Amino acid sequence: MASKQIQNLFQAQSNAIASYNWTDIAEGTGIVKFYGFGTTDNTGTNYALSENIFYADPHFSSASTTSTSYFKALDMDFDLTEFNTPKIVKGTVIIQAASKLDGSDATGESHYLIFKVRKVSGGSETDLGTVQTATIDSSTKKQYHCVKISVNRTFFKKGDILRVTIEGWAKVSSGTANLYVAHSPTNEDVSGQLVVGTDVESTQFVVYIPFGLEI
Repeated sequence: MASKQIQNLFQAQSNAIASYNWTDIAEGTGIVKFYGFGTTDNTGTNYALSENIFYADPHFSSASTTSTSYFKALDMDFDLTEFNTPKIVKGTVIIQAASKLDGSDATGESHYLIFKVRKVSGGSETDLGTVQTATIDSSTKKQYHCVKISVNRTFFKKGDILRVTIEGWAKVSSGTANLYVAHSPTNEDVSGQLVVGTDVESTQFVVYIPFGLEI
């Protein structure tokens, strides 16, 4: 009888973490890997997060700037679908993404990205954590970023949404520069600006979310 109870316990634990990419025993979390992507229809462009890999439209976003002080050129909200069961998010969120700022007549280009993890509940948005990347100057122009955000234990009820926001901030000394941020689940090149294996390691926008283990 005891051996049967032990068997059932391990089966329950296995089923609980079956959908996680890996677990962090120290934090007591199961990590799920999500890909950011864009969709376009007759109403415009929307952004979302998914565990699946597929061709996206668009697979990058871009904006131009002539500002000589830092200007928020891009602001994109990538949402998970509404939770259909309560969830707990806690621990370290890891984010990876590629960006570039360049222009044929631009000088003194400089940019950085800001990532925000947010909870959306009943139309109200709450920031759970924020991080700013290193500043990329005109000598580098492009970068594949990897950053982390510490999120305190946060309860998401049924119907709540987890949101990851990307803000792209840029400036130039003179001329016009274009800021590119990639979000290609299938790792596509970005219009000759961000070439995989040459310019950056990847054009995927990847978010690792830690969920509290239900053990």
